[in-house]
Amino acid sequence: MPRRESASTAVLCLIFAMSGASGLAFEVLFFRLAGLVLGNSVWAVSIVLCSFMAGLAVGGALAGRIGDELRTPLRVYALAEGAIAVSGVGLVVLLPGLPALVAPALGAIADSPALLGFLRLASGFTLMIVPAAAMGTTLPLLVRALSARDSNFGRTLGRLYGWNTVGAMLGVIATERWLIGMIGVTGSAVAAGSLNLLAGAGALWLAREGEPPIASAAPGSHSGESVFARAWPVAVSAFAAGAILMALEVVWFRFFLLFTAATGWNLALMLATVLAGIGLGGLASSLWFRFDADAHTRAGLVGVANAILLVLSYVGLGQGIELGAMRPPVLAYVYMMLPVSIGSGVLFPLLGRALHASGSAEARATAHLVVINTLGGAVGSLVGAFVLIPQLGIERSLFALLVAYGLVGSLLLLHPAVAGEARRPGVLEWLSVGGLFAGLALVFPFGAMNDVIIRGTGTFHQGANARGMELVAVREGVTETAQIFRKDLQGTPWFYTLGTNNHSMSSTMTTARRYMKLYVYWPMAVRPDTRNVLLISYGVGSTAKALVDTQSLETIDVVDISRDILELSEHIYPDPADHPLRDPRVTVHVEDGRFFLASTNRKFDLVTAEPPPPRNSGVENLFSQEFFALARDRLTDRGILTYWLPVHSLRVAETKSILKGFCNVFENCSLWVGAGRDWMIVGINHPDPAGPVSAEDFSKQWLDDRVAPELRDVGLLSPEQLGATFVADGQRLAAWIGDEPPLDDEHPHRIDPRHAEGPDDEVGHADFMMSPESQSNFAHSPHIAAIWPASLRESAVAWFPAQRLIDLVISRINRYAMLHDMLGDPRLVDYIPWVFGSSADALRIVESLDDAVLLSGATAVESETYRHLAARSLSAHAFENAAIYLARSFDTPERLTEAIQIGEHFIEIYLLLRAQQTERALQRMRMYCRIVRADPSEIERARVFWSWSQSNLAFEYPFEQLLSGG
Repeated sequence: MPRRESASTAVLCLIFAMSGASGLAFEVLFFRLAGLVLGNSVWAVSIVLCSFMAGLAVGGALAGRIGDELRTPLRVYALAEGAIAVSGVGLVVLLPGLPALVAPALGAIADSPALLGFLRLASGFTLMIVPAAAMGTTLPLLVRALSARDSNFGRTLGRLYGWNTVGAMLGVIATERWLIGMIGVTGSAVAAGSLNLLAGAGALWLAREGEPPIASAAPGSHSGESVFARAWPVAVSAFAAGAILMALEVVWFRFFLLFTAATGWNLALMLATVLAGIGLGGLASSLWFRFDADAHTRAGLVGVANAILLVLSYVGLGQGIELGAMRPPVLAYVYMMLPVSIGSGVLFPLLGRALHASGSAEARATAHLVVINTLGGAVGSLVGAFVLIPQLGIERSLFALLVAYGLVGSLLLLHPAVAGEARRPGVLEWLSVGGLFAGLALVFPFGAMNDVIIRGTGTFHQGANARGMELVAVREGVTETAQIFRKDLQGTPWFYTLGTNNHSMSSTMTTARRYMKLYVYWPMAVRPDTRNVLLISYGVGSTAKALVDTQSLETIDVVDISRDILELSEHIYPDPADHPLRDPRVTVHVEDGRFFLASTNRKFDLVTAEPPPPRNSGVENLFSQEFFALARDRLTDRGILTYWLPVHSLRVAETKSILKGFCNVFENCSLWVGAGRDWMIVGINHPDPAGPVSAEDFSKQWLDDRVAPELRDVGLLSPEQLGATFVADGQRLAAWIGDEPPLDDEHPHRIDPRHAEGPDDEVGHADFMMSPESQSNFAHSPHIAAIWPASLRESAVAWFPAQRLIDLVISRINRYAMLHDMLGDPRLVDYIPWVFGSSADALRIVESLDDAVLLSGATAVESETYRHLAARSLSAHAFENAAIYLARSFDTPERLTEAIQIGEHFIEIYLLLRAQQTERALQRMRMYCRIVRADPSEIERARVFWSWSQSNLAFEYPFEQLLSGG
């Protein structure tokens, strides 16, 4: 190839790489914003994807009809790039304003799922048809243009396809890593559109330099004969290859979410890995065609190789490869996804060359390939999400897809229209294919997924209470892999935990129930005439249970995006009479919470929500200023919004950003502590001008036969104590937030998808939560005076010091010091079990166990039960018994190590000292010092504890003498 032509080819490849980067940037932005219009449910997301891919297919079909007639394809390509830029940026600007128009229309047919799905598809297709179709024309047009410079069609197609996909990979990374965070959604769209304009300008510059003469396609290439009639094995294989790869992406992503958080950054890295593989495969095929013009006749070998590569990646798990332990996680993505993605990238140009060899001209062959492969991808994404995973699960879906790859390879190997007329398959070939499938079935490690799920969910199998949790149900559904775990105590169910993928989403433990039920108990105290409630996100049903226990409520609407999670609650509430979703006042909606708010015209006295953590992909839309405004608009006058704020997974700046958006919407905003670092923000849509309700009405829940026992179990002992959960009103929040900008739809990366809370953030949150200013703020806040009865406001002020002790215990900070203070306050006797990780539920389970029998050694119980017995003894101030029980719970080296890590050994020694068992306390302290002697930080912890003990328990014994063994 002449040097000038070679340079022009390089420029075209660079142009198409920029186009690929822009295309994926726009795709990321379209999907993010289309979710606001059509909802973020799995159905809506899949419909958006299908609409986008259908648009690509329309563009490919258009290019196929006109591409081979064009004498100046670069000029038409430049127009296409301009159309992408203008329509893409325009769509990004348009989409945020559409929910107010589109969602109510779609909500009117919410009870007709089929019609709703069709209209969502039509809406998505209509919105994205112009930019997607323009994108679909680009590959056929450039192939037509480059073919004038390089007559090797396979090399041309592979080169352009490869560089475009490499550009797409860079576009995904740049958009998620930098652009959205730095310049927002609209700025990112402008940047993407600028790349399109630059690519178009480059194409026009090359055209002005002079396009090589391009002849019209040969007449035979315009035969009306269908591509399926001429080359049906290739067409079927192209469709299947697109379907298999897209279905694989769905399965792969769900697989890796068992190990990694579902953040936008992790999902971007997964997608970038697939795109990098496809791009490298396309470039490899281009190199292959350089040396072998008939490389397409080996397409069957590539299909078979993909099946083998897929099974080998999964066999590695059966051999003990720990993907979840690989750091950084992208290494795991590369291990499992990259080889097959490279194979898929190689296969695409081979199939295109096979279509070209069947009689289609360059642009038409490329267009046919784009249309068929893209439609296959659209079907594959739906099949993967709605058929394979729900019906087969992840493991058997992987096996089905590798078999599908094998079938594609076999078709291409055995059919003479692809393999060459001279290579008609014989008996040996058929036997080889049969042997291939038998071998794949034999080596596939069926059953490995059980271990994968257990290892993946190990992230929330930490701590004494989590030890021994039993997996009672798994649902590999369309939205997530959901698991229900049960923790038994003495053979009796104690609590349940809901896990989605690798995240502990919710639990029925006491402290978890405390903050989830506070979302109901707080507004029912402030506004006892509440009648109509909307709950967004069901979880384990604790908030819903608090609602149905409130007999004065008339309607309760529950919205959750996952049907699987709703159905799995049968394991938590096996008794229909106890199941919150069986209450006749409850109506369930399987839908995205934001879409439901946008599409309904109903008003509610209370809206409450506990969505997934805001760092999860797409969930930031449920914490944005626009979302809170939407929720406010669905409140009645004096209506209340109570909302979860999980600061344990947020940086301080992110917490402030969420609060800034919330308080921008609600003038009457306030912040409260649910349990530890699970906070609650409250907004009131115009407080009652008549002032707060009476103290009697405010306190009704503590006299209710159904509600009062649970209030006591979760540690909300009195109306006065409810006030002490206060942290700040809007005025104090504004001072703390300062100039931090609000989280809004335009700037979703104010919740950073890459970084979670660090030690400084933990301190920053704790300092604000524990500040003495909260007590003064509560006493003098005009906002509190407008909603809190005066007598209860005054008595609540005295509860603040005690409440801060409770918060410290829940946060598990210096528990021996907290325990000492709690023992001196009669109001806090019910919280003593919490120091041991116990609860009222656990104490009811062990109440029949006799101390005299157990302490005599005549019988034994499970080692963990001893912690609860220690809690029971200490509640009665039986210090020595509590120390004995606690020591018995350290029954294994692993349990002893854990006790030292979380400071339980200090509690045992403290109890011995309180029981006047000084010599035993000294013996135990010497033993612990010997165990941690090699760790200076543990020795320092021990020194601090010992100094505190001598100061608070009035005895003296030199710490250095303990260290020496004296």
